[in-house]
Parts: sequence; structure tokens; C-alpha cells
Amino acid sequence: MLPPFQQGGTVQMPAPASTFAADVDGLYYFIFWVSVFFFVLITGLLGFAVIKWRRRTEDQPAASTNTHNTVLEVTWTVIPLVLVMIMFVWGWKGALNMTVAPGDCLQYQATAKQWGWAVFHPGATQPSYDPKTGRPVFYVPAGRNVKIVTRSDDVLHGLAFPAFRVKRDVLPGRYQSLWFRVPEEYIGQTFEFFCHAYCGKGHSEMWGEVRVISQADYDKSPRPWETEPSDPKELGEMVYKANCFICHTIDGTPRVGPSFKGLYGRTEREVFLGVGGPLAKVTVDDEYIKESVRNPNAKIAKETPQGGMAPWPEQLVTEKQLAGVIEYLKTLK
Repeated sequence: MLPPFQQGGTVQMPAPASTFAADVDGLYYFIFWVSVFFFVLITGLLGFAVIKWRRRTEDQPAASTNTHNTVLEVTWTVIPLVLVMIMFVWGWKGALNMTVAPGDCLQYQATAKQWGWAVFHPGATQPSYDPKTGRPVFYVPAGRNVKIVTRSDDVLHGLAFPAFRVKRDVLPGRYQSLWFRVPEEYIGQTFEFFCHAYCGKGHSEMWGEVRVISQADYDKSPRPWETEPSDPKELGEMVYKANCFICHTIDGTPRVGPSFKGLYGRTEREVFLGVGGPLAKVTVDDEYIKESVRNPNAKIAKETPQGGMAPWPEQLVTEKQLAGVIEYLKTLK
């Protein structure tokens, strides 16, 4: 059975859900069936020749003394050249259309970080997450051109929308972009996006959702991405599921970083004062947690890799969300 994001598609391709899909799928299946045709033709002729004209005795003369056939050689050169040029022109036109975004696009932002996405809607100052799962969510109005500007805070990542047939490498120190338009017939449906470039241990967890909504739902206030849990503990749990779970467990099992279970209030915890610094004993309180998020290399837990965590600025985790994380940690006894 196909996974949910592929229902309605084929074994090779998920269900199409953008204006790019028909062109991309047409080129893909053209290349696929041309490849199948020539594979069967060439291997079939090769197998036939090997069997029919095989050498049966030591003194058997050659079946032919011809060294070449000009007509055949021109034919097998010209036909593949024509087919490859068709593929090139078709692909070039499609790639150019995907690269040059229309001027009326709604502009979103996506920031990649080991290992998660921070997605920002037009005019938003903080990332959008699903309150229950903590997964990053794009709310996209159907029938509108959507542009996503990407960047990476650490290593090479990749942003891919399989159902929309678009993807782009996400590079550190460089802005990239992609765009698409989802037809109105997909209002109410949810699609997934992924990191398509292997970026380390938590690569498989770098995925989120695109929820297609109507223009009316996009315009109404408060907008879908502007709501978050009012309870600080629930807010902190959402932030944990969105940003922290890859490196920190809540069941006492160490991962890349220490487990959050029983962490808050722990006294005489051994830490390094800076990368390569001396050891000291501290108490895990509000200030320690805030410093560990904003400047994680100031105090590094003895049992964790030095310099392994990048800072989380307020643009990615607000002060309100950070306060929620602290309240959530207090419940993990």
C-alpha cells in the first residue's frame, strides 16, 4: 500500500498537486519509456545475435566480413541525438519556468537546521508549527503563486515537495528559492515536504506539511499560523516536538544531548566553561536553560559533544516559547 502522500499516484510518482506536475510527469515518463524501449530492443537484438550466430565449431568461418554499415551507423546516431535533444529542450523549458518566479508570488521563508525546519509565512516574525505534533506547517492558499526563499544555518540541506514536483538545494551562506501554484481543486488537502539531502543523524526527521486552504481562510484573522497553545506547558511541549526531540529525549535515554527527564533543578552538574574550557559545577535553572539555548557553547555538558549545538536566536524560538520550554522541563521529573 502506498503511503498517504502517494495515494492517487503511481508506484513511481506521488499524486500530482501543482501546475508543474503535468509537464514534469510527461517528461519523466517520456524518458522512462524511451529507455525501456531501447533497453528491450538492444538487449533483444544482442541476445538474438549471440544465439543465432554463435560459434559452433573451431573451424567455422566468420558469418560476415563486413566491417561497418554506414546507413546503420548514421541511423543509430541520428535517432538517439534527436531523442536526447527533445529531452533537453523539454527539460530546459520546464526548469526555466520553475526558476523564474512570477512577480505576484506570496513570499514564504524556510530555514534549515540540524535537524528541522523553521517556516515563516508572509509578514510573520516567528515560525509556524502544528500545535499537536510540533511539525512545521505551510498554509498555502489555492490558486496563488507561492515562492519560498530558503537558507541553511549549518550544513547542506534540501527542500523537496514531491507532490508539487519541485525541490531546491538549501545552502549555508546563500539564499535559494523555489515556487509553485496549487490548483483550487486541492483545497483542504495536506501534502508533505522533506529534506532531500542527507545532512546527518536526524535527516529522516526533517519533514513537515503543506496545508492547502482557500483564499478566504488565508485572509481571515487570526490566521491559521498565528495561533499557538495558551498554556505555557503545552507551548513548551510543542517547541520540544518541533526543535528539540532529535537530540534530547524525555525518557531518560541520552541521545546527542542529555535527556530532559529530571534535568531541571539538577545541582552540581558538570559542564565545560566554553569549548575546551575548564570543568565547573552548575545548577540547571531558568538562566542556565536560557543561556544553553541562546549561547549553547557557553556551558557544555560533560557528557555531550563540544560545539555540537548551534545557537537558537529569538527569530526561531521566542522568549515566550523559551519560557514555555522551561515550564515543560519542570514537569519531566
